[in-house]
Amino acid sequence: RNEPTVVYRPHAVGIGDAKMLGCVARWTCRALFALVLLVAVLIGLLRATPLPLGTMFAALMPLIGGHLPPVVVGHGRMQLSNPPPVPSDMKPAARPDGEMFVTLRDTGDRMPAVGIGMCCRPAAYDDVLVERAVLWYLLLGGRLIDTAALYLNHRAIGAAIREAVKRGVPRDEIWVTTKVPPAHFGPNAHVHVREYARELGVDRIELVLLHMPGPLMPSWIMPNGCADNGLNVTECRRVTWRSLLRAKEAGVVRNVGVSNFHVRHLRDLDGEQPAVNQIEFNPWVPAEQMALYQHCQQNDIAITAYSTLGGMLQKENAAAASKVSAIAKQHAVRSADVLMRWALQKGVAIIPGTSTPKHMTSNLALASRFELTAEQMATIDSIAKSDDKEVAFISGSMVRD
Repeated sequence: RNEPTVVYRPHAVGIGDAKMLGCVARWTCRALFALVLLVAVLIGLLRATPLPLGTMFAALMPLIGGHLPPVVVGHGRMQLSNPPPVPSDMKPAARPDGEMFVTLRDTGDRMPAVGIGMCCRPAAYDDVLVERAVLWYLLLGGRLIDTAALYLNHRAIGAAIREAVKRGVPRDEIWVTTKVPPAHFGPNAHVHVREYARELGVDRIELVLLHMPGPLMPSWIMPNGCADNGLNVTECRRVTWRSLLRAKEAGVVRNVGVSNFHVRHLRDLDGEQPAVNQIEFNPWVPAEQMALYQHCQQNDIAITAYSTLGGMLQKENAAAASKVSAIAKQHAVRSADVLMRWALQKGVAIIPGTSTPKHMTSNLALASRFELTAEQMATIDSIAKSDDKEVAFISGSMVRD
């Protein structure tokens, strides 16, 4: 049987089509070249700064909030309603009723359990607003200030401390926590810690932490003290810890600790164990993080919690969780208050970040305003944990160790 023959002919590309394809290819190559060049320039500029990772965050955080970064345009230009200027005649308020503390190993120092975190919001990267926020906090009765070299705000915090002392806040009541970034890791970490004290304008820092177990990025992108000293991450962590202990022995630091360390990192350290491990801690953290909490409790390592209201991927869940909301209604408080109070009753210090005086006052009153019952604590404990893959931790797989 004869069947028709079907002949498939490729589409002929006309001269016009060829020109268009050539034009697209040229512009694509140019765009890729421009992108590569831009990334190279940005990496070069960041590497030229003393703390590239800090500079990157100081630029990104304000931009995310819709503001020009002070690190680029200068400080004091950010148009925010909070924190407002501190009244010139404002005097220190009494410390909070029923104030809670966490006792640290070795020194027996009592660290205030409710502090203020000076990170990760636009106002934390403008020196004028940082000084205002810390001064408000100290005059309202707060005493624990949590910062880090990476936040680039030591000097502004120091200015606020000096003004608060001038107005009547006893310096020996103020607790400053700061952190050593990977760029300052290595045998000379103690030298950097002395520089932090000079920036803060203090003779001694109450608590200094290793900010993370190791670098987040390769040294060719972000320089770090490990690569500079020819050490692998584990070796550098140990060397840096010993250098931090030197700063304690010299009296520059009162207590030493770590941040974002898992159990395996804690076991790496030689000699004296950390007084504190600062970690993300809330009802949504995965089982691994809860196990870390238990390990620290069993080994007399105090915990300071950040992201108490939920991590970067859990904030909306935290605010809307029906169980937490129901408990909040029973006490006539906010869901945020319930989550912070839950952490406090777990024996954890908290460092909520705020630049609003009203919220500072509310946070400082957590100890006296209400208490969760054993049943309510168990209800929050039972909240389903987030899938590990959905939780954004600085520690864990993000750290190159």
